[in-house]
Amino acid sequence: MGTVENLELVERLTKAKETQDFETYAAGLAEHAVFMMAGVPEDLGGVLRGRDAIIDEFRRTRGLSHWKTSDMFGDDNHVCVVGKTTVERMVGTDAIEELERGYVTHECVVYWIEDGLVVKFIAYINWLAAYIQSGKIDISAILR
Repeated sequence: MGTVENLELVERLTKAKETQDFETYAAGLAEHAVFMMAGVPEDLGGVLRGRDAIIDEFRRTRGLSHWKTSDMFGDDNHVCVVGKTTVERMVGTDAIEELERGYVTHECVVYWIEDGLVVKFIAYINWLAAYIQSGKIDISAILR
């Protein structure tokens, strides 16, 4: 597949996630796809392995985050999407406490595409901004 097809694939995935069309979203992922949140270790929930695990997590957090794309570009194997994410509340994991407050921050997601399917994608998020806005980190504790 080429650049245009890859951009169309990621655009479909972005729209499917926003509308909670998990069937369409799943159709764009390889069975062995991996989703990673940069800077978050696997044992803290930062890595999801396999299409089913990715879809299960997106279902668990459905409707709590919203995305606005500001730029998207790619090539024959990758797509990079830059935008702003708004999260209504910080959803926890088995290792991270859930918080009632959310956050707004910029994010970049890089997709690796093979044979028309996403095989890996990594979300690069400004976690410091997210943790401060959600109340996970008290900013006064780290400022002098």
